[in-house]
Amino acid sequence: MRIGEKRIAAIYTTNNGDMWISCFGVLYRYDSNGVYLDSFPIISNGKKMYVAGFAENVDKEIYLTMGTKQVFRIDLEQKRMEPLDELQNNNLTEVVYDITRNAFWISSWRSESMLLFTPEAVGEDRFKYYLFPTDNSSHRKNIYDFVIDDVRGDFWLLTESSLTNYGIDDEKRQFVLKPQKYLPNNSMLAQILKNGKYLWIT
Repeated sequence: MRIGEKRIAAIYTTNNGDMWISCFGVLYRYDSNGVYLDSFPIISNGKKMYVAGFAENVDKEIYLTMGTKQVFRIDLEQKRMEPLDELQNNNLTEVVYDITRNAFWISSWRSESMLLFTPEAVGEDRFKYYLFPTDNSSHRKNIYDFVIDDVRGDFWLLTESSLTNYGIDDEKRQFVLKPQKYLPNNSMLAQILKNGKYLWIT
């Protein structure tokens, strides 16, 4: 199956080599040889959406966001999107898997907190909010991307003009600001990638 003239918003991969291509209103899946496997409608409350965040855990479960108040799970057996509970944060965006906590961090635009989602947890422990320091305004800008340092457990947050490094205090459920100034002032930052001990910024 060819995508044709559809505009591609993002491309994701899973550990089995499958390639997931997000277009407006639909998410396509191909194998590592480019053979079409299936597709999933990206629809929330009857409206076509786009995939804002996409991540897979060690149990091969895939969760994504669509810029709404909900997190969705991809059910490969039933070939459908399973919506989870509606949350207080609107415009949920990036999703990053944290292997040390076996959970997902989820961001939203201009938020005072970050959401930690643990799929197997129940009750209030399933979705927990971690607060940013009140004396730092980096997180109040549009959050473009973030990564987790699997070795030190640090949290790296990228906005349109800054790269900010945080420690994570799980007991207090908050982020701890670390010494800064990793990049010169730049108003056109877009993406952060992790490769071993290096971070790559575009």
